[in-house]
Amino acid sequence: MAVFFFKNYTGMALPAGVPDSLEFRLMYGLLLFISFFTALTGKQAYRRLATSHTQLKTENNFTNQMWLTTLRCWERLHRDTTRYASQVSHRTRQLEAQLHPHSHPPTKAQLMTDNAVLHQYTYQLDVTNKHLTQVLHQAQQPMTLAIASKALTAIWKEALQTLYQHKRSTIVITQSHTACQILCADLRKIQRLLLNGLTHLASPVHDKCLILLGLEDTQLAYPIVSLPEYIKYVKAVRITMTTEKVLPRLKQWYLGSVDHAETQYPQDITAVSIAHNQQIVEAHYGFAEITTHKDGVRLVYVIPWDVRAVRPPIMDQQHGATTAATLETSVHPSEEAFIQAVHDAHNPIDETLLKQSIQLTKQYYGRIKSATSELCYLQAMAVARIVLGYTNDADTLLAALLHDVIDKTHYSLHHIALCFNPVVKRIVEGVTSVDSRLSSFKKIHLSAHEIRRKLSEVEDDRILLIKLADRLHNLRTIAGHSSLDKQKTIAEETLQFFVPIAKGLRLMPMAEELKKRCLVVLSRK
Repeated sequence: MAVFFFKNYTGMALPAGVPDSLEFRLMYGLLLFISFFTALTGKQAYRRLATSHTQLKTENNFTNQMWLTTLRCWERLHRDTTRYASQVSHRTRQLEAQLHPHSHPPTKAQLMTDNAVLHQYTYQLDVTNKHLTQVLHQAQQPMTLAIASKALTAIWKEALQTLYQHKRSTIVITQSHTACQILCADLRKIQRLLLNGLTHLASPVHDKCLILLGLEDTQLAYPIVSLPEYIKYVKAVRITMTTEKVLPRLKQWYLGSVDHAETQYPQDITAVSIAHNQQIVEAHYGFAEITTHKDGVRLVYVIPWDVRAVRPPIMDQQHGATTAATLETSVHPSEEAFIQAVHDAHNPIDETLLKQSIQLTKQYYGRIKSATSELCYLQAMAVARIVLGYTNDADTLLAALLHDVIDKTHYSLHHIALCFNPVVKRIVEGVTSVDSRLSSFKKIHLSAHEIRRKLSEVEDDRILLIKLADRLHNLRTIAGHSSLDKQKTIAEETLQFFVPIAKGLRLMPMAEELKKRCLVVLSRK
């Protein structure tokens, strides 16, 4: 090309010595520079295109996962509303049959009977309404989390890098005043929260936009329903994104989002990202505050350092009740032995109700296994079998069968009250290792010392009996636990806390067996 342009520029053929001339070298160098520049520009354009394609693919996968989760919640909502609508219709017909009009003035006994029936029916309607409200709340907040750990610094730096690829004129000044090194949360959603907030603040401005990003240490507070006058505090980081010149005043603690909150639906497309951030914060049991005033816009999000300190793993599992089509219909030998033991003990429990409770545990536990690889529904029957040796109370036996269903499944306390009675619900609530928010579908993880504090304030001996039976069964099967250190921790806790409880209830055979098995575990090396 240089030879061709030289010939056309000078109007003469290329002599033998021309390649050494200055004119030819300049022309050749110019063309060479243009070639390299074109190749480099094309390579950079390809890289930008590949990056955009990767981000678009990630965005599409994220959106598809959110849509799938929403569809599953809608399916659960439809199934539950259909089921309970038919149950309410059935109970209405039962009520009509029981409250038939009297041909003569009713007696006092008849009025008292009718009043009791109406009271029971009102109670069932109230519990059904509360349970459906929980299901509706879950359908409004369908987000599950994929928990992982990563350096907090890396999380916000990656979010800034993505922002700069799309908003080159944006300037973000970061002020980090946090001791949090590792954040245990859904990392993709936290990055999305940061990117959504920064993009939202930068979107109204077309020239250079200055955003202040602050990271500061604080606490999240959670009142515990099962522990009156007790508040659970967890370490948290406050993420502030603002167009103001200074960060807002830091509070000592913020109230975590666990109770029912009205969903704020976005009114236009520009508010979708902020509404999404609200869902992310609520899924992390955090705190969110959005403030708009004359000095600028301020987004405040408070996220726990370790979301597992407050959000139990069951909240991130999609499975619900096993459908009848996939439910295992075979009867396990342990099930037959348990039912026979109940008959031999002459327990006054209704056999239909007993079988219903066993079927329910099989339906909700499915193939879930405990830490010792035992099927959870078989473990529940084993605990109930131990309880049967110490009491003949029907409600206690039912509660023993259901003692772990709140911790390990999506089953709710309202559901227990609806299917059984308020006494069974109250006993199960006392035994569980999570705090159920009856005004929402959320459950709060309780630490070991919080569980001990909860049990130390229990006034119903039936709750303590089930908890002791559960601990005894754990020690009987503790050899299947993979960690010896965990085994010894359980044994030490049992000796210090559960053995004295057993002695206080005068359950001497149980106290002796607990102590004996603990000493065996502690002697292992």
